Amino acid sequence: MVIAYPLAPAPEPQGGRVLGRRLNTSDTFVLFCQPREWLLIAKPEVGCPTSEMYSKLDALDYEWRDFPTDGKLYNDFERVAPCECLELIEQLCRLGAKDAGLSGSGSAVFGRFAAEPLAEVAYEQLMEDFEGHAWVVPTLTRRESQEIVVQPDEMRV
Repeated sequence: MVIAYPLAPAPEPQGGRVLGRRLNTSDTFVLFCQPREWLLIAKPEVGCPTSEMYSKLDALDYEWRDFPTDGKLYNDFERVAPCECLELIEQLCRLGAKDAGLSGSGSAVFGRFAAEPLAEVAYEQLMEDFEGHAWVVPTLTRRESQEIVVQPDEMRV
């Protein structure tokens, strides 16, 4: 169950998990932070330009799903993702991820692991025959995300 409360618009970014139901910032909800997880992020050689993925998704006739409240991953772009991405999602689950999904419009995918050693073992197994890039990274807590300060000269455009 997701417990959320209304978040008044704030001048500073809040960090952490937030659910936005509309473009109106008064209709956003702060979601409780989850415990630290480890992600295995994998980027196959295939690309998924965002504008192209939106065009493919817009061409479909389907009903939008509600925001999942059971903690399960769901991404509408998986309906139009290249088969390489979908196969990679399945492979991450076979390698021990508790679940996996498409990141944004793709083509990167990620698997969620409870501990760093589990993610590292999966990384080693993945890289035996994977022709792409992969990284093992931790999730951030709300506090950790608020502590990140990026200087203007460090920003990439």
